[in-house]
Parts: sequence; structure tokens; C-alpha cells
Amino acid sequence: MREQKEEMRLVEEARLIRLEEEKKLADEKFRQERERQLLEELERRKRRQAELAAQKARKKEEELQREELVKILEGNNRKLKRELERVAAKKLETVNSSLQRHLQCSTEEKRERELISMTQQMAKLMQLQRSRADPAPWERLQSRLSEKSGGSRTSG
Repeated sequence: MREQKEEMRLVEEARLIRLEEEKKLADEKFRQERERQLLEELERRKRRQAELAAQKARKKEEELQREELVKILEGNNRKLKRELERVAAKKLETVNSSLQRHLQCSTEEKRERELISMTQQMAKLMQLQRSRADPAPWERLQSRLSEKSGGSRTSG
């Protein structure tokens, strides 16, 4: 009986040791699983942080590119404005020059017409002076003038 008690005690002790070892194994397995989960979470956070940093860097780069583009566009706008002003000034100069030539031509044409008219008047006057020596053409001219004016003038 003593042997049986001893054997029972040893079996119980072995069972307790086995339970303790199983508990240690379960604890170790739980610890390893928890460690794996924490490492995965840490890895996810690192990836998220890297994504955020990359996104921030992209935004910064886009902002720098946008600022550079704005500077380029402003420069182009200034150049375009200067070029448009230059072209407008040249066009205005051309129009003014053309207008001045036209005005000058018109003035010259007017003078020519006035000179032609004066020459014609002088020719008529000279013809009248020559015809005074001969009264017949003078009378014919006065008669025609009377007819044109409706007969209101009389020869004198």
C-alpha cells in the first residue's frame, strides 16, 4: 500500500509537472502569438508612417512644382504683355503713319483740285478777257448763264 501511495504520489506529481509544462508551453505559445501580433502591428504602423511621409513629400514636391510653374507663367505673362505692348505700339505707329500719309495725300489732292479749279477759272477769265474784244462770245456766255439760272439775269 505504501508503494501504491508512493506510486500515486509520483503519478500525481508527474501529472502536475506535465500540467505545469503544458501551461508553460501554452504561455510560451501565447507570448509568441502576442509578440507576432505586436510585430505585425509595428510593421503596419511603419508602413503607414512611410506612406504618410511619402505622401507629405509628394505634396511638398507638387507645391514646389506648382510654385515654379506659377513663376514661369508669371514670367511668360510679363513677356507676353511686353510683346503685346510692343506689337500694339508698332501697329499704332503703322496706323498713324498710314493716316498721316493718307492725310498728306488728301491734302495734296485737295491742293491739286484747288489748283486745277483756279487754273480753270484763270483760263475762263483769260478767255473772257480775250472775248471782250469780240462782244458776240460774251453775249452768248451771258445768254447761257441766263438760261441756266432760269432767266433771272439780264444782259448788261
